[in-house]
Amino acid sequence: MTKPLPLGVKIIRKAKAYLKKGWTKNSTARDAKGMPVPADDPKAVCWCGVGAMRKASIFYTNHEDWIRHIPDKVFLTRPMSLIAFNDNEAQNVDQVIYRLEEMEKAILAST
Repeated sequence: MTKPLPLGVKIIRKAKAYLKKGWTKNSTARDAKGMPVPADDPKAVCWCGVGAMRKASIFYTNHEDWIRHIPDKVFLTRPMSLIAFNDNEAQNVDQVIYRLEEMEKAILAST
């Protein structure tokens, strides 16, 4: 029998799906006109890494506090926060998705 996936992994996988639909910087989400909107706004068409995690957390838990589902030691291995990485370092969505995949692997390795 396989173990159920940790909630943090489910959130990350859902967030990656949102990012594949559309990615942005300097706002948690944007509508089709490029205007900033909340991550869970139905008009949102693209998200930053944190916005995608917030929207995915709401999908699974009805609240946006995604960070409590990610073990502390996952963050300790990544010196730059997800928001700073998304907005300052990442050149494209694939780099943000790769960062989320690293977080996912760390969670799976710790369970």
